[in-house]
This record gives sequence, C-alpha cells and structure tokens, in this order.
Amino acid sequence: MKLEEDIKKYLTSDERAQLQKAAQCLLDCEAGKVTDEKLRKDAEAQFDLFAKRIAERKALAAIQPSIDDAQRFLDGSELQWFLASIPGAIDAYLQGPLLPDAPSSWLWNQSAYRYLILRSVIEERQRKAASRMKEWEDWVEATDRKIQLMGQTCAEIEEFEKSLSKKKQDPQCLFAKLKDPRYVGISLETLLLPDKRRQLDRDVESWVSSNAVPGGNMGRFIIHEYKASYFPLPWGEYVFHEEEEIPCLDFSLDVFAIVEVTYWKTLSLIKRDSYSVIKDLKEPQFMGYRYERLRLGDFSWECIPVNLLQNLMAGELQSVGVKVSEIRRDGDIFYSVDGVEDEIRIPRDLRTYLAKVKQKGGLVSLGIISLEAGTIIEHLPPKLAGTPQKKLDIGDKDVVDALVALGWKVCEAKKAIAGMSFPADATLEQRVTLALQNLGGGVDKDKNSLTNGHFAQESIENQHGPCV
Repeated sequence: MKLEEDIKKYLTSDERAQLQKAAQCLLDCEAGKVTDEKLRKDAEAQFDLFAKRIAERKALAAIQPSIDDAQRFLDGSELQWFLASIPGAIDAYLQGPLLPDAPSSWLWNQSAYRYLILRSVIEERQRKAASRMKEWEDWVEATDRKIQLMGQTCAEIEEFEKSLSKKKQDPQCLFAKLKDPRYVGISLETLLLPDKRRQLDRDVESWVSSNAVPGGNMGRFIIHEYKASYFPLPWGEYVFHEEEEIPCLDFSLDVFAIVEVTYWKTLSLIKRDSYSVIKDLKEPQFMGYRYERLRLGDFSWECIPVNLLQNLMAGELQSVGVKVSEIRRDGDIFYSVDGVEDEIRIPRDLRTYLAKVKQKGGLVSLGIISLEAGTIIEHLPPKLAGTPQKKLDIGDKDVVDALVALGWKVCEAKKAIAGMSFPADATLEQRVTLALQNLGGGVDKDKNSLTNGHFAQESIENQHGPCV
C-alpha cells in the first residue's frame, strides 16, 4: 500500500506506465511466459531505476530545497553552489536523515554540508524578509488609520476654526459690554501689585489650560498663545478709625479679565475638484481669536480717608491733615496720614477714574458704595470730614480713659481734650477736671454721676445725628 502511494506521488504517468510494463515483464519471466534473459535483466534494471528515482525524490522532498527561495535570497554564486549541492544532500539523506544529532554522512559529504549552510542562509534571510514584511504591513495599517484619523481631525479643526473671530478686538470695548456702572472707560490695572498680578496670571493660565486648549487629537495640530487684560473695579465700605477719628472708605477690587487666545494650525485639508489632500503645513497658519471674560474674584486694596477721596474727586492732590510724602515718576502719589502707619498709594489712573466718577454722579450712583455709606459721608460733621485729629499722647489717653470710666463716650472725651494744653506738672485728676470743664459739666462727688453737661451733649447728638 505504501509503495503504491509513493509511485503515485513521486512518478509521472509515463514513468508509472514504464514501471508497470517492467513489472509485468518480470511476472511473465517468473511464470515462464518469457524466456529471454536479456528482457528479464532490462526489466530488473528499469525496476531498480524507478525505485531509486522514488527514493531520491522522497529525499528531495524531505530536505526541502526550495529553488524559488534560493533564487530569491541567494546571489549568483551562492545559487550555483546551492543547486550543485542538492545531489550530495540527497545522497547524504539516503544514508541517514538529517536529525538534531546529524550523522557523519552530512558532515563528511562536502556537497551536503554546503547545502546545509546555504539552506540556513536562506532560512535566516527568509526570517528577515518576513520581519520586514510584517513591519511594512504594520506601517501600512498604521498609515491607513492615521490618514483616517487625520481626515477626521481636519474636519474637527475646520469646525473649531468657524467658532473663532478673524478680527482682533479691543479688550476695553469687550469689557464695556459687561455694562457694570463702575467701569467708566478707564482701566485700573495699575492698582494691581506685582504679587497679586502674578497670582492672577496663574489663575488665567490654569483657565486657559483647562478650557482654551482643544482636546483630543486636534490639540496636536493647533498652536495657541494668550494674553490677559485685567479690569479691577472698586467697591468700598465705610469705616471709622475711632482711635484717630478718621472716617474712611475701605476699598476692595472686583477683578475681571479679558483673555485673548490666538490660534494657529499645522494641519490643513486642501480640497481639490474630486478629492482632498491632508497636508502638514511647514509654517503655522493663522486660524483666529477667541475672547473670554473671566471674573477672578476680589481682594482688599486700600483704606482712603474720606476727605482725601473727596479732594481727589474734585481734582485736588492735597487734603487737610494728609501729607504728600512722595510723587514718583510714573505719577503715583504716596500720602501719609497722622496716626496711620502705612502710606496710601494713589496711582494716576485712579485719580483720573475718581474724576470720571464724579462726572457720572458720584460713588453711590455708580454702585461703588452703598446708599447708607453715602448718607453718612454726606452728613459727617465738618471737623470729621475735614481734618483728621492728632494722635493722642500717653497722658491724653489716660484722660480719655478716665472720662470714659465716668460715662462719657470715647468720641466725646477726645473732643473735650482736642486743642487743650495741660500744665506740664498737672496730675491726672487735674487734667480730668479741666476736661470736664471743657465739656461744660462737672462731677457730683456724692452720687459719682455726671451733671447736666452730659445730657446737653446728647441733645446735640439728637439734632445732628449720632457720634460715629
């Protein structure tokens, strides 16, 4: 059965016919039907030839000398050596098949050994070629995906570009659309100190990173840069510094920003009549602008005496009881106030802003201070609205404390000793007595209570408003 399969597999139809004829001749010789000895020997020789041919072809199939692979991966001389080594490899295989522990028939047969070397060269080059082919296929697949992705990205970039403004806009005009009455067309950005400015810059940078940078694959092909214009708007609260008797407005700043983001693209979809081409741009191409208005919070700024503020709104640079301590080249003026440790910085832009505020109706009408604060300022006694009081020395403070202990208010006690000069050797009791005389009353030593002077002061208060 095995022989029949080998005959069918390794012999051609003509060879099988010749083999069958030789086999029949041998059978006839055995049966005595053919007595010619020469015919018998010829048949035996032909039978042995076909048996050898089957063995060689089986060996050739076993050693797998792919001629196509040899022609592909071997150069001219290597191919000639390989073809010449095949017969020797067949002979060596017939003597002992090639196994991991190769028999010496392969090693001593020079032709078979050369075949082994050249076949290993072919296999190594096949592996390299297969690896390069795999790399090529992967590259083609990745390129197809990239082209598809970039086509989608180009469409997204086009949509994003439609949302941008091609025209550059003035941040002040954009901010004016907020319609906050406190904005009178003047930027107060100079009020921002360097440390506060750096904090605001960090806040804007964080917002841009989170909101202005396109996400996904589109962000790889879009370049952006931004700049921010800050618009601090003041609002104030009325405070009265009781120790120095200085009515002030304590200002804070609502800080807004107009952020301008400029975009360029490095990838473009160029449309032809019947197709489109995705092109990497050598130079970034301008796309447009995006503008956003941000509110960055508020922070405390400066406490300004009312009399100084009113003079600044009237265009005057000086005020009673307030000294100009420094005028800088950039127009900033520093004021010092009696009894107040820190100087007050008034930039040129703020002075211009306050003059505009007065033209537009004042602090209350523009919503910078409340109606109640404006009413208090309007009805301040001339003495408080004008000159801040001199800071009390240690001896005067003792007199004030004594008067307060007797039931007088702090503001009443301070007013009582304002402008008074006590004898240098006067005791505290003598000073208090003189101050009571200035108040218009005395002390009832038996009842330890105040005389009618105190109630007269209350009557004045009822007429002119409470002592703040």
